[in-house]
Order: sequence, then structure tokens, then C-alpha cells
Amino acid sequence: MISDEKPLVSAIVSLYKAEKFVRAKLDDLLAQSLGDRLEIVVVNSGSPQGEDEIVREYLNYHRNIIYIHTLERESIYAAWNRGIKAASGRFITNSNADDYLRSDALEVMANVLQSNKDIGLVYASQVITTEPLKRFTLNYKRRNVIHAPDYEHLLLLYRCFIGSQPMWRSSIHSMDNIWFNEKYEVAGDYDFELRVAQKYKFMGIPETLGTLYKDPNRSNRETLDRELTVRETEEVLGHYTRDYFATATNKELIRAFNCFKNLMRLPLPIYYLLKKCDNALSSPIYPRYFPYSIEYTYLMGCMLLKELGETSRVMRYCKKFLRYRSSKEISELFVRTGV
Repeated sequence: MISDEKPLVSAIVSLYKAEKFVRAKLDDLLAQSLGDRLEIVVVNSGSPQGEDEIVREYLNYHRNIIYIHTLERESIYAAWNRGIKAASGRFITNSNADDYLRSDALEVMANVLQSNKDIGLVYASQVITTEPLKRFTLNYKRRNVIHAPDYEHLLLLYRCFIGSQPMWRSSIHSMDNIWFNEKYEVAGDYDFELRVAQKYKFMGIPETLGTLYKDPNRSNRETLDRELTVRETEEVLGHYTRDYFATATNKELIRAFNCFKNLMRLPLPIYYLLKKCDNALSSPIYPRYFPYSIEYTYLMGCMLLKELGETSRVMRYCKKFLRYRSSKEISELFVRTGV
């Protein structure tokens, strides 16, 4: 039994070249309505900037901050695992240095987890901002909100919609031994969520609880190395989609394929137009099921047809896809996803 003296929530903050964000980040967390029931675990992964001096200044005044400083740089998922192992909260959340929260966000999410014993992870809507150090405010534009949909496992296999500020039970690590896969550089959180989803229910909270910073210069790793992002995401999706197919009913497989079918009929230029203008065009047409890439669309469609025993249609779709991609690229995609 967890002692009441332990914190309710542990927020894991990973720092690397985040000197300009660290004060605002710590102030934002310290202002949370949870107060002392929030534990802040800061992991400085060998950053060459001045975060160390700033964090140590906060340590003099705030006993609920735990500080870990590694000499060598490590991946964000290695840093999160390190921070989680040092945490003692009943619930865990990752807290990116450049994202901020509504003042009661962590309390709202923790209350949902406490009230729903069968829920393993919760998530909420976020406001996109391109302004650095932009704290959460109620005066946001609705068109800038990434709405958290109701949870559906099939939907999670199509796209990662959990957002950057979920909260989950710490027992997922201590009891179920599920951790972030440190081999990934950008898709480790998606891999973690899909692994947890195999065992636990998720719940979306219909409230906007935080901000998501999008650097207009696209300086984060996910957008800088698009090829890496696509490669890792497709590998993760291929693995967990196969697991889903192994247990899905024929009715569920047909429903899944119908979601892909219309996308597979699109000419490639139209697909990319919809993807580029996701909020303006694709959302009204495909409000829920808009897969990660055209490659993934064809891959999953072919996998579903194969499961349904329609091999002739698999060949027909593959030949169509060859108009847009070389056979070598398709082979590499199938190898990468384990198909």
C-alpha cells in the first residue's frame, strides 16, 4: 500500500539545451494546485547550457524537487526512465520543458485516475502555440486546440493522438515492468502508449489543460529528421497492428479496412494536400482516421486484406502503390515493419 505521505503525482522534466525554458517550466509546475503533493523530478542529460545552476538555485527553496544530472547526453526516453525510477508519486506525467499547464491540470488528471480504477492513462486537449515561453491562458483561439478524442484502440493504431502531457499510473512501471524503449529517438512515447494500451484502458478528458509549443523554425528532432520519424513510427505501428490483428474479429478487420479504403483510392498529390492542410481539409473529410503516412496507409490496407484472405486485392493495391514508390522502397517498408 502506498503511503499517504508520498506525493500524488511525479512530473518528469528532461533538460537538454533548455536553459531559456527551465525557469518558466519550474515556476509553472510549482504553481500547480497540487502544491506539495506534486514531486518534480528534473533530469539534466549532460546539457552544455546553464540549466544546472538554475535548478540548484530552486533546490534551495523547494523540497519537492529531485535533481539528477548526468555527465553524458542520453536520449529523452532514457532520461524519462531514469527520472521515473527516482520518482515516488502514485501517478507519473512527462512534462516537456517548453510546454505549460493550466494551473489545475495535474489535479484534474489525477482525480480522474483516482476515480476510475480501471483506467491506466489519461490525456486531454492542448493549445498549439508558436510563441516560446507562452504560459497557458484561458484566452486561446479554438482553432488552435488539438482536441482529445474519446479513446478507441483502433484509432490509436492509426495515429498518435495522446498528446505531450498524458498522466499514467506508476504501477505500470513497478508492477507491469513497462518502460520507454530507449532504442527509439522520437517514437518511444508512441511505442509506450501502444504497449500500455494492450493491458489498460485509456480515457480522454474533454478539457483543454495545457499548451503544446511548435517551434516555427522546426528545430525539434521530430520535424528536423522527418525520415527518422516516419521510419520509427511505421516500425512501431507495424508491430502493434500485427498484435491487434491477431485478436481482432472479422467484423473489426473489415471495419478497419473500410477506414483505409477511401484513403487508398486517393491520388498521391491529393493525399499530400490533405496531409499538409490537415486541420483545414482532412479533418472534415476524415475527422478521426487519417493515418500517419501514405506508406502506412497502403501497408495497413494490404495487411488487412491479407488477414481477410483477399490476396488478389493485395497485389492490386501493391501494383498501384508502385506508381508512387519503387519496389526497393516498398521492400524496405515491409522489412522495417516486420510484415
